[in-house]
Amino acid sequence: MIAPVLALCYGVQLWLTHNTDLAAAHAEAENRRAELIARMGVSPSMVDADQFYTDPRYLLADALPDDLTVATSVTACILFILGASLGGADWQSRSANVWILAEPRRHRLLLARVSVVALAGVALAVAVLAIVGAAAAVTAATRGTADGVDGAWIADVLQAAVRGTLVVAALGALGASFGWAARSAVVPFATVFVYVLFAEAVVRNSLTALRPWTLTVLIPSATELAPPPPARCTADGLCEDVTAILAPWPAALAIAGLAAVFLAATWLLVRRREVR
Repeated sequence: MIAPVLALCYGVQLWLTHNTDLAAAHAEAENRRAELIARMGVSPSMVDADQFYTDPRYLLADALPDDLTVATSVTACILFILGASLGGADWQSRSANVWILAEPRRHRLLLARVSVVALAGVALAVAVLAIVGAAAAVTAATRGTADGVDGAWIADVLQAAVRGTLVVAALGALGASFGWAARSAVVPFATVFVYVLFAEAVVRNSLTALRPWTLTVLIPSATELAPPPPARCTADGLCEDVTAILAPWPAALAIAGLAAVFLAATWLLVRRREVR
């Protein structure tokens, strides 16, 4: 219930933080411009009011992709936590021991647990993304604009939603596999904590070629509407610094592949052995 409630709160926040009072926004920009001119003592011609202006409307075509990325990332984290908690709790509560006594084919039990979490991820992702999409549509209709929305954009958004659903299901399955492999609900969280704080920091600073393959880059990349633009270079040989990221579908499939690798590793770790 946490993810849908957060999605509803996010939708309310979208509606409350946008409006169509363009005159007030321009007046606020002029006031900030005047304050800067008075404080810095510069010529008014050197300060453009447009640099202080922020459109208060909800721009559906520009804002919804970012909102889908936020919703997907939060839901994926929740599913990973849920999967790891359930997988580890199966062993810590000794429920898995009882199940294996009744059903010796422990691989069947592993697949059942991972499948349940993955299917829950699909259902949860569909619900959350639908709530966020509906809230965005209502906000755009009442406090924004749908300029730029056409059939191609809608198709791109639907594809991004499908990729987001795949990412959420994959992270849930990864968490469940990790919990079963570690036989603990704490180890997956500690591992992810160390990974995010230290391993990704090393990759960002030293192994930049691997940066597109880190989770904190893969998840946002998977929910982009279009592939990243190529680096652009000027005639004098200077190239724009563009962060290399994977295209949306390869990023989503990379996360699904990571979940499959963890499932395969867990499959090997839970081969028949003495149950204690």
